[in-house]
Amino acid sequence: MYYSLVCFLALATLLIINHDVLFGHGGVSAKTQRVYRRFLYGVAAYHTADLLWAILDHYSIKPLLFAEVTFYFGALAASVLFWTQYVVEYLDRDNAFRRILPGAGWAFFAGTFALVLVNFVHPVLFWLDERGGYQVGPARYALLAALIALLLLTVIHALITASRTEDRVRARHYTIGLSGLIMLFFISIQIFFPLLPLYTVAYMLGCCLLRSFVVEQEKNEYRLELEKALENEKRHLRDLVAAQRIAFTDPLTQLGSKSAYARCVQKLQARLDKGESLAFALAMFDCNNLKQINDNHGHCIGDEYLKASGRLICSTFPDCAAFRIGGDEFAALLTGEALSRKDEMIREFRARQPELFGAVRTEKNFLSIAVGLAVFDPVIDYSIDDVLRRADEDMYRDKHELKSKMGVQPAGISVPTASE
Repeated sequence: MYYSLVCFLALATLLIINHDVLFGHGGVSAKTQRVYRRFLYGVAAYHTADLLWAILDHYSIKPLLFAEVTFYFGALAASVLFWTQYVVEYLDRDNAFRRILPGAGWAFFAGTFALVLVNFVHPVLFWLDERGGYQVGPARYALLAALIALLLLTVIHALITASRTEDRVRARHYTIGLSGLIMLFFISIQIFFPLLPLYTVAYMLGCCLLRSFVVEQEKNEYRLELEKALENEKRHLRDLVAAQRIAFTDPLTQLGSKSAYARCVQKLQARLDKGESLAFALAMFDCNNLKQINDNHGHCIGDEYLKASGRLICSTFPDCAAFRIGGDEFAALLTGEALSRKDEMIREFRARQPELFGAVRTEKNFLSIAVGLAVFDPVIDYSIDDVLRRADEDMYRDKHELKSKMGVQPAGISVPTASE
């Protein structure tokens, strides 16, 4: 039973170390995975046939033994065909071997199939004697000689290709050549010892080599490529987020930009169009006398005015999305708790405007921010623009009142109209 034990161990080893390739994705390139998996199926079929032969021969089940040995030669031919296809596909070298080996593999498979058919009529491959013993026919030696020649071609092809490839893949190509050499060595010995499981051992060793030094290295490279692609994707995402942050951030005040404001309004309108129930208010702000400050004191002072205004809006409306939507115009979106405190926050904002005096180096009566607010009303507001228009009108009323309270203006400066 040692023969069947060796066959069982070879089959079990194959299934264990290659389970991911046989029953899933082995982490190798799609190009080689298909032919490598097919080769493993061929080897598994060969091990199964060898195991069945050992069991049937041990128990002398003669009626099934002939059919099983026939299956053995078929599995052998298929595994050799798939081996040549794997070697050619993996090495991917355009030379004479690439043109010869596929045809040679098919010729070996077809020749074996023909001999198996002939063997049913005339025992040229094998026969079973009266006691059910396995007897070798002359065609078996010719078949093994052809197999040795075919394996020799694959070994030469692999070694030549390895000598001409870069270091990163050279070791894998040498491993393929070594695997073929092991199969070549053991099948040569089996010519003289037909009842020893030498070719089974050769397949077991060869497949272990392929798994350890070809497939595993490919998996590692595949993993590294995935990690590199993932890192590139993360970097692109970070760049995209950074670019989006720049596009949606006002560089002077660090509030939301006009683009961010437009996107916010667009999203609100989309929700309104879907029939959602919305509860929000829009506050509009306008910094009075910005042009005069820029003309009389320079744009640096004007920028201080705008930055101080942005800070005041953010601190007074802390839970609201705030935007700078024009040169001297700001907006804020009030939702949730902020919406319920809208009147309180408007009063606080107006009371805190004197804080601007300490932040901007200019005449105090020049500094004021008009504010207007409108709450969305589904009865009268058919679009977000309706809310914006009402908030804008409220803001200009406040602007006119602030201008009226300023009293005497600096020489040469007239009181701005509400259209400013």
